Amino acid sequence: MDRRLYEIGERVLAGGAVTPEEAFYLLGLDGPDAFHLFAYANAIRARFRGDRVELCSIISARSGNCGEDCAFCAQSAHYATGAPVHALLDEETILRKAKAMAAAGARRFDLVTSGYGFTEDDPDFQRILRLYERLRAETTLELCACLGTLTPGAARA
Repeated sequence: MDRRLYEIGERVLAGGAVTPEEAFYLLGLDGPDAFHLFAYANAIRARFRGDRVELCSIISARSGNCGEDCAFCAQSAHYATGAPVHALLDEETILRKAKAMAAAGARRFDLVTSGYGFTEDDPDFQRILRLYERLRAETTLELCACLGTLTPGAARA
């Protein structure tokens, strides 16, 4: 095993931290050393987080036709990815899926939308705000959102 990996891994297992320089070093590991890194990651997870798993469910509430040209994203209208394309799902569909995920053991629920983002007066954004009020009232899920770039007013809302 790589000596530097061993020193970093043992230090973190003892409660220490990884420096930015060390993080870049670890990112460059490959071959057998990458597997040793995975083993350390697992040991660190087990030591500090135990064997518990928290489930988070996501729903693609609005999918496809995004005008942005992000080459990594299946949502971009610039690429033929075969990803589903649909407008913002209706409130009842999302609420039903959220409740099903809670019943299946999810702790968090994340609403994901394609597109650049929202302004506070966007009708879809107003629907999302109303939906989050219902989700908060009708489920015990912790709520998350991946809504793209928000204007300051939308972020406050």
